[in-house]
Amino acid sequence: MDLLVVRDSVELAYDAFGDGGDPLVLLIPGAGAPAQFWPDFFCRDLAAHGRFVVRYSHRDTSYSTHFDEPYSIDELLLDLLALLEKLDKGTAHLVGHSMGGYLAQMVMCNFPALAASVTSISAGSTVTPKMYAELGMTSAKESTWQKLMENQPTGNFEKDLSGWVESWRFLNGDRPFDEQAAVQYTSALICWRPAQFPGRNQSYPRHDHCSKHSCKDGLRVGLSSTCHSRFGRPTRSDR
Repeated sequence: MDLLVVRDSVELAYDAFGDGGDPLVLLIPGAGAPAQFWPDFFCRDLAAHGRFVVRYSHRDTSYSTHFDEPYSIDELLLDLLALLEKLDKGTAHLVGHSMGGYLAQMVMCNFPALAASVTSISAGSTVTPKMYAELGMTSAKESTWQKLMENQPTGNFEKDLSGWVESWRFLNGDRPFDEQAAVQYTSALICWRPAQFPGRNQSYPRHDHCSKHSCKDGLRVGLSSTCHSRFGRPTRSDR
């Protein structure tokens, strides 16, 4: 993972996959989720199909610059726009999850020339109940939210791991479930390695247990308990 100063003193952590000469796909995570929300195999597969793939972490997440003062989503949009400018590709295929989907929509609506396409996942537009009915839109069942809210992270990875895995198992539905992949993915989301960038914010609680899950010297970062993913063994058609 590398750091890139995108504007002022804001550094964003990012990974790149594929040939820089190919069309850019920018993967935008949701609130509190690091770049690793987008699994390695997914990024590599996109790159193998002729795309230059970049995933990044928002400010206050993972290795990216941390702030003490509050800020609005507009600042995250400006970070995204500055990152696109630094990547210097002209346009990008924007893929966003949750808040990342809203950011992709904001780019599309306000700077359409920058968006070659937009894929907005779990980030429906805000509409009135009447519009909801007219559009035939549906939302998650109340029972789904209740199940997801059973996962209440405590900040202790070993104690929390089973709750995360059960959330992934539930979201996976009746597809074959790869528990080992779920554990590795959860570790990648929740743990990161400050030693890679000396001087980076060291004030977060250390989680030495992460070494058991290929995340030595890890620190915990925030992550929504309703983060959506699945761990069925993917086929070519559903990656």
